[in-house]
Amino acid sequence: MSTRELTQFLRPRPEPADVVAGASVALVLIPQAMAYAELAGMPPQVGLFASALPLIFAAPFVSSFLQTGPAAVTGLLAIGALEGRAAPFTEQCVELAILLALVVGVSRLAVGVLCLGSLAYLLSSPALTGFTTAQRYSSLQARSREP
Repeated sequence: MSTRELTQFLRPRPEPADVVAGASVALVLIPQAMAYAELAGMPPQVGLFASALPLIFAAPFVSSFLQTGPAAVTGLLAIGALEGRAAPFTEQCVELAILLALVVGVSRLAVGVLCLGSLAYLLSSPALTGFTTAQRYSSLQARSREP
């Protein structure tokens, strides 16, 4: 890769608008990351690390497609996958969540390298609707158990 091509992806200095946008995202991201970490059965500080590190590593690169940050569905899927293996808010749960993140990351990388993303279009609309409905039901059920 030539220097000219590399400078196309790397920025030497952020624009003022980028700094304002970054501060705005941080103000929203901090409480959101802590809440979603607790939703996933993790300590709040884990959510802060999990949301900040991808942004720090992605900051030098420019991409209109890159979206990092926590999501409620991700938190629910994580606690669902780890529920029977470790108690929430324990060190073992955090370790298993890190392993889960690595497995998911490697799987997503493999799908991208093998150009298998088009397989997502084979999922039917009723299957996706059923998934989102089940996610909402699971979220409501989890909230009803809280004191």
